[in-house]
Amino acid sequence: MAHKVDSIAARVGLPMLLVLALSMIAGPAAAFSYYLDDELKEVAAQDRTAVANPQPVQVIFQITKNGAPVPSGKGYAILKDKVLDAVRASGVFSDVSDAPSAGGAVVTITLDSVSTPEEERDAGRRGYLSGLTLGLAPGSATDHYVWTVEFVASPSAPKITETAKESLTVAVGLVQHPPPNTVKMPTYHDAIFAMIRDVVSNTLNDLAKDPGFQSGAAPGK
Repeated sequence: MAHKVDSIAARVGLPMLLVLALSMIAGPAAAFSYYLDDELKEVAAQDRTAVANPQPVQVIFQITKNGAPVPSGKGYAILKDKVLDAVRASGVFSDVSDAPSAGGAVVTITLDSVSTPEEERDAGRRGYLSGLTLGLAPGSATDHYVWTVEFVASPSAPKITETAKESLTVAVGLVQHPPPNTVKMPTYHDAIFAMIRDVVSNTLNDLAKDPGFQSGAAPGK
């Protein structure tokens, strides 16, 4: 039975050439593993920066690949829900929705999948080789993601920007070599959802520390 390409993977630019090559050739012999950078960790509740007067916010979530917008699909809706959940869990805002907020505050969260044509071709070659050898030859590919979080307290307020980077490695084959400084995740979904929690909690915590945020988010601003 061929490996089924996940809709979320397609949405955020998982090394698709790698996955497709194995799905067509290796069948059940191929073992897929997912490794997420462990440098960025979800901010624990006790370590979050307290916001004196949290305000409601509208969340806009978008996905790009090398800066170009990616059309929405089923996978987008799933990721958007996870992003909204992570924003709520941060405690930075009093109410979180994808609808306009009462005071006009907006946080725009962009997930950009960054890769070059050379990296994609190399991933495809490694996946094809692993497939031809029925998983005996290990293969891997790493997706690099740049997250940008932009906040405005009102339509006329200055923008505050926070960024974060994280990578996800997909390894295939019966023999694998886990990349350094990563943590193995049970599934691709687990890796992506963990990345969302890590990135959103850290960028919003940094946002809450910004003096411009604390003053701009105050009532009446």
